[in-house]
Amino acid sequence: MNNGSLHDSFFKSALGDKEVLVRTLKGLLPHEISREIDFETLVFPEESVGEGLGASRMDMVFSVRMEGGEIWLSLILEHKSSPDPATPFQLLRYVSASWSRMIRHRETPRPVLPVLFTHGKEPWKHPASLSEILNTPMVLKSLIPDYTLLTVDLASVSDREILRQVDDIATGALLLSMKHIFEGPAEVFSAILKNAGSRKDLYDILKPVLGLIINYVTGVHNLQTPEEIRKVLAPVIVEAEMPDMMEMILEEGRQEGRQEGRQEGRQEVIRRLLSKGRMTPVEIAELLDIDLEEIRRISEERINAPES
Repeated sequence: MNNGSLHDSFFKSALGDKEVLVRTLKGLLPHEISREIDFETLVFPEESVGEGLGASRMDMVFSVRMEGGEIWLSLILEHKSSPDPATPFQLLRYVSASWSRMIRHRETPRPVLPVLFTHGKEPWKHPASLSEILNTPMVLKSLIPDYTLLTVDLASVSDREILRQVDDIATGALLLSMKHIFEGPAEVFSAILKNAGSRKDLYDILKPVLGLIINYVTGVHNLQTPEEIRKVLAPVIVEAEMPDMMEMILEEGRQEGRQEGRQEGRQEVIRRLLSKGRMTPVEIAELLDIDLEEIRRISEERINAPES
């Protein structure tokens, strides 16, 4: 898996948790927007909205009700870990695909808000509006489609402000991991431990997300053995005066590795069952007691895989 895929996988795994997603959006969206959203109503749609866009499913698309009314809002959350000036056009295609799906299903089209979530090495500096990118003449601005892309840029927010705004140490640790991932593994854990504060229950708070963070950091920075991890993190642990944290981090890394191995093994079983053609995706899901969407995703990957 290349680093681009690792960043994207971590983002979707982290913010795919509804509680983490809600805390992140509540804390990092502009207040005038977040205060109007009833986050208790947030739901992930079951249907694909990305037909014809090179993907069968846009994972970070969801719906939420606006406060004080019956208006439902669709939100598209796009992630970038490196500069891409074409992003506003990409998000416009996603918005258009969402409206097309609503019309095709005879639904009343509703507002769709695209949000760019970025954590590059430097703050995002690309133009946010189409009219600015296209240098649209003033006389045509009211006649040509335009919008300003709402951007949540971790590089432009201080570590302490991130933790303050999301008001949750575990969620903050995930966001700090993305913010500091390009600086190095020591910098990631230093930022987490420094900003989380000295508290006896820190490991218990971080335990639900620690394995995911370790898998991300070691994957991006190619740390393959406990010895490599220990060498990198020892100065951080000593400075934070948390000697017990080292073995806890290493143990979480081992557990995450075992879990990843089990996941890869399960996927290989699914591929073999699909290749035999004797069982439907529904039958395989029932046999293995796993979500049907995972079967469908692996099936689509097999169909779309280039021939060797």
